Amino acid sequence: METDPLTNKNYFRKKTLLNKFFILFILVSTILIVWTAMKAVPVNIGSKRPIPIEFIQVEEQFNETDHIAIVEDFYSRRSHVQLSVLGNVLFRNASRPKMRKKKFKILIWKYGNLLKRRHLEYFQTESHDPFKECAVNNCKLSYNDTNLKDFDAVVFLLHRIKSVYQLPGPEERSKNQRWIFLTDESPWHTFLYSRSNKWQDYNGVFNWSMSYRMESDIPVPYGRIVPLNYGLESTTPLLDLVPNGYKKRRDVLVAIMLSNGGGHNNRMAFIKELQKYIKVDVYGGRGTTLKHACPGHFKTDCAKLNNYMFYLAFENSDCDEYMTEKLYWNAYSKGAIPIIMGATKNNCKMLLPVNSYFHVDEYAWPIDVARHLQYLNKTWNENIYKFHQWRRHFSVANEHGYFGSKSLHYCRICEALNYNDQKPKVSSDLTHFLSKSNCRSKPKQDVETNRLMFFENVG
Repeated sequence: METDPLTNKNYFRKKTLLNKFFILFILVSTILIVWTAMKAVPVNIGSKRPIPIEFIQVEEQFNETDHIAIVEDFYSRRSHVQLSVLGNVLFRNASRPKMRKKKFKILIWKYGNLLKRRHLEYFQTESHDPFKECAVNNCKLSYNDTNLKDFDAVVFLLHRIKSVYQLPGPEERSKNQRWIFLTDESPWHTFLYSRSNKWQDYNGVFNWSMSYRMESDIPVPYGRIVPLNYGLESTTPLLDLVPNGYKKRRDVLVAIMLSNGGGHNNRMAFIKELQKYIKVDVYGGRGTTLKHACPGHFKTDCAKLNNYMFYLAFENSDCDEYMTEKLYWNAYSKGAIPIIMGATKNNCKMLLPVNSYFHVDEYAWPIDVARHLQYLNKTWNENIYKFHQWRRHFSVANEHGYFGSKSLHYCRICEALNYNDQKPKVSSDLTHFLSKSNCRSKPKQDVETNRLMFFENVG
């Protein structure tokens, strides 16, 4: 006689046990599948782990023909700019002319000891020979201005000059002498020590210009992008070419170093709004908990910046070509992708590699910056190739003496005396270098109540 399964207790016990095993099997399988999937994706925001090596995809290798084409395209972007002979050497990779047989004497007028700290000592204690590693060495430097006519070139630091009447009179200069004005500041701050100064007062006074602008007779940019000798880095893993490439944080993505919050572009308002949507570590005088986390300004490097994936290269002025150590040192040389506020987008296209930076004018709101950086963090294994590939073709040259880097200011003066046109020349219109018309001033806005756009798109 068959047992009715509906009334058999052993049958129900066996079936219940089988169901439990089946549910446990499904649960364990689900956990294994999820765990396996999690291993295949990048670390999310909130993790303090650096970028895992296995998440960095192998990128396409460029051949020598591609490298040459990329470098030629880079230099062609400033082909319309009128440059001095030295400017062509620095910004178009032109061949250097031969050193002249003449011995040149250079005077740094009145403020030589002030400039010495940066350009001879690199903010250190040891003084360096400015012509030791220079392409030319037929120049002698002096700070003694008692016999002005004895010198071939006289350099005047505009930042410290309080009036054009402070300069030596016409009777103190010789016929073939070159008077050179030097400014490393934007037009907003060139005459910071004398509000009564007007740039028009200096028209017709100087023979040569010396500034961060490409068009200067003596260009002295804070940094330059220079091509690599192809073959040296072509087989090296990409992340090995990115400074601190394996140490980048994933919990805090972006940082900035600020000695002060001043500026004509409302940069602090942008930073405060950005901090509502993403954590931004602020070092320096404008920091809060990180105010004293790094050593002195320009003297010693802030190693804590090494571990950030992005850096806010926010200048104090939005002026043509004004890109300082914030971009070249704190961002590029530390392996960070800069978000630029300062020079225009067109300036950046001329001077910087493609896909090596972001510009604030590309975003309507600070929240858009935050969303973009968060997205890139989540998809970093796919995007690192795109935003650091330029390092296979170019390197960064820091040339201003900050953080112990070399300063080439005095070398550039000597090179200009050797290379540039020797015909007499007078700078009759300094609008291009000193006028605030080369800058864009952004009005202050009440972002809490009006939610206005911070920046106009410049196209």
